[in-house]
Amino acid sequence: MAHVIQADESGALVVPAGVAGQVQPGSRFTVEPCGDAVILRRQPTAAEDWWNATDPAQRVAGLEEWIANLPQSPALPRAATHRDSMYE
Repeated sequence: MAHVIQADESGALVVPAGVAGQVQPGSRFTVEPCGDAVILRRQPTAAEDWWNATDPAQRVAGLEEWIANLPQSPALPRAATHRDSMYE
């Protein structure tokens, strides 16, 4: 199915909603001219870049470091985790 992309009054190309699939607000794209066509490629987010640049062991180490840096807090009292207190 073909879709029409039209330039608005300022010259910006307007892609109708849904034509490019699920696109999150703030997503960035590179524009690549390809003959008489234009290719839009979504740029990965910082989180995706990090995920792709690390192996599972590095991800676990990062999670453990994050946990170790959480602020100290008092433990929950035993009564707070008792089955009866969960339904109050």
